[in-house]
Amino acid sequence: MINSPHDKYFKQLFSQKSEMKEFLAKGLPQVAKLLDLNTLQLETTSYIDKKLNVGFSDLVYNCQYSHNIEIKICLLFEHKSYIVNNPYLQLLGYMLNIWEQNIKQKQKLMPIIPILFYNGNDEWNYQIFESYFGEMDSDLKQYMPIFKYEQINTTNWSDEQIQKMFSLVSLKIGVLVMKHIFDDPNYLINELTNLLNGLSQLIETESGKAFFETTVIYFLNATKLNPEQLKEKVSEISQNAVEIVETGAMQIINKAMEKVAIDMIKDGADNQIISKYTKLNNEQIEIIRFTIQELQK
Repeated sequence: MINSPHDKYFKQLFSQKSEMKEFLAKGLPQVAKLLDLNTLQLETTSYIDKKLNVGFSDLVYNCQYSHNIEIKICLLFEHKSYIVNNPYLQLLGYMLNIWEQNIKQKQKLMPIIPILFYNGNDEWNYQIFESYFGEMDSDLKQYMPIFKYEQINTTNWSDEQIQKMFSLVSLKIGVLVMKHIFDDPNYLINELTNLLNGLSQLIETESGKAFFETTVIYFLNATKLNPEQLKEKVSEISQNAVEIVETGAMQIINKAMEKVAIDMIKDGADNQIISKYTKLNNEQIEIIRFTIQELQK
């Protein structure tokens, strides 16, 4: 199984400039009106502190400010699929890391708009930063680092709103899937044709096929749906989709077997025993052995 499937899917969806551009324009119009969205540029750098777990993810875009001022805005997207007590502290940590990088590269400090994307089931209670500290008078407040963050909470949008809001099929499907990923598997199966509305059109392109394969892998890693259930349901939408489900399921199985092989290699098992239990061939096992050796150097 894939670690942090929610974060990986979020990054896969919103690393596409076209999807991000429409998402900001339609989902956060109050932010989009400040920006020249044609200048959006994805940063490859991650500003996650090394002390944080893999489950935390950030996604950073640089963009030109639109109000006739020649500055760039850094859009910091943080994804959450569960409630956290102090989101400001994590966002502030990311912001400091970005500014430190600006200084190292001898750049001006970039203004940052923090944006938090939440797709969990529990209600997110948005609090202002100063409320963390209890009661303060104006003399004390002047020493606090006060800022706000924008929030997208998928539970605040109905399915109909999402369908009407976005024109890109991948964005419609991606947001709907993330909104419903924690629902009961039986509900997911019954609603799958609605969630994947437009799929047959989407997978006519290579990029659409790749996106749907990512969606399949997300479904199978983050829910209790089994591949046969998924195959049966998507067959009502598109026969091509069935083949993609089969491919995605095989990828997951292969990844699982590779993890088993890694553990067995570390325990000193020989290739014959590893092959017996994982169905990997000798060449695949030797590649894994070589990779382990290289990482240990």
